[in-house]
Amino acid sequence: LTVFAEILGRWSRTKRFVVNVTMMNRLPVHEEVEQLVGEFTSNVLLEIDATREASLAERAQAIKTQLQSDLRHGLFSGVDFIRELLRARSGGSAVRMDVVFTSYLRFAEPYRKNYTWRNVEDLSTARLGYNHTRTSQVAIDHQACEMLDGSVLLWWDCVDEVFPPRMMDD
Repeated sequence: LTVFAEILGRWSRTKRFVVNVTMMNRLPVHEEVEQLVGEFTSNVLLEIDATREASLAERAQAIKTQLQSDLRHGLFSGVDFIRELLRARSGGSAVRMDVVFTSYLRFAEPYRKNYTWRNVEDLSTARLGYNHTRTSQVAIDHQACEMLDGSVLLWWDCVDEVFPPRMMDD
């Protein structure tokens, strides 16, 4: 998340911005909640302040501290915040929080524990052949996924037309 914020800060017109961080929010409201199939994603609007000079480690610590603080208010989601902001503006312009960070890190561990694989070495050669997501109102979504062999796969889903030509490649 910090490296993504660094990239955004380098390419953005402003050094203060918001990253829409998706969070798994499967609340323990029932003893069988882990057996439910469904979308349990919520979001936190994380303020990034890249205006001051700092090392990468210092920025990572600041982002971690900010995210931990924001998560204490996790039941008031980013969607709730945007709705309240629009209400307060009384018909003002739309609010876009279209830069997203999605992490699937730590989700592979239960699969490693609960499934028997014929050949664990085969997992290290697995490659993502194709991925396609469609999420409305998202210009760019940085996704981080832990693979079953413990490696991490990073990719960006983006709407190329929103950005200048070749910017995403750069």
